[in-house]
Amino acid sequence: WERDFKHGGLYATCITMSERACKAIEVSGKGVTRFIQIGGGIVRQDVTSVKADSNQLNTLDGIHLFPSLIELSVADNRLVRMDALSCLRSLVLLNLKHNSISEIKGNERD
Repeated sequence: WERDFKHGGLYATCITMSERACKAIEVSGKGVTRFIQIGGGIVRQDVTSVKADSNQLNTLDGIHLFPSLIELSVADNRLVRMDALSCLRSLVLLNLKHNSISEIKGNERD
């Protein structure tokens, strides 16, 4: 099931929905510049998959708002460092292709 929504000027698609919540968000190629823009207007804690490829992201600040993420794809962005992913305890798939990441820190898991 898909449903398009707009929040704060950003169009996105909920790819799969449960009865009350969006489980997967697709915002590839939407011109997203800040991760915190993603998922506004929905319950972010329920989202398990975000695909935000081919945007202009240079940081993942706000990733902690998606604690249930299992899959995260941020290929073809402007990311230069990765940090704060330790809050994503369920993350299984991480796609970082075609970024310029030179630093990874704070990703230790207990």
